[in-house]
Amino acid sequence: MSPTEWIRDLRLALRLLAKNPGATALAVLSIALGIGLTTGLFAVGDAALLRPLPVEKPQDLWWVTSRGDDGNFMMYGWPDYLDMAKALEGRAQLVASQRRGVEVGSDDNSQLVIIQPASPNYFQVVGVRAALGRASLGEAAGRPETVLGYRLWQTRFSSDPHIVGKTVLLNHKAFLVTA
Repeated sequence: MSPTEWIRDLRLALRLLAKNPGATALAVLSIALGIGLTTGLFAVGDAALLRPLPVEKPQDLWWVTSRGDDGNFMMYGWPDYLDMAKALEGRAQLVASQRRGVEVGSDDNSQLVIIQPASPNYFQVVGVRAALGRASLGEAAGRPETVLGYRLWQTRFSSDPHIVGKTVLLNHKAFLVTA
């Protein structure tokens, strides 16, 4: 196909598209949605299946869940975690965590965020390092400790490098920031 034939065909196509703007908009929207959905699915698949977890030894991590007789997942309580950790002592380390929503800040300046309370050995077992401070959970100076996630640190605390050692309110309870 010569360049002049190609230009002639392109002009014809553009004229036909201009004659039917509704059909053109629908076609463009369908193609855009298809490309966006495909890109999103491949991005999730790439992150979940092809890239290793950002931890020291991903091959040593296991996800433990249980299902009841009805097939639904069962939640473990803290006493269950302590019993399982004691039973595994010397053979493996067990980590507990749970996602939940909490209010960060005081009443007049609060924000609902998703947090992940975890057992004190969480960062040691997973092998995640803190960008600032230290990644540890427990108690210091009579207050429970918390580690801020990177995105929360950026958005809520404006990437303040001096946040380590300060107190933040989670559901109106004071926590000491360790990282």
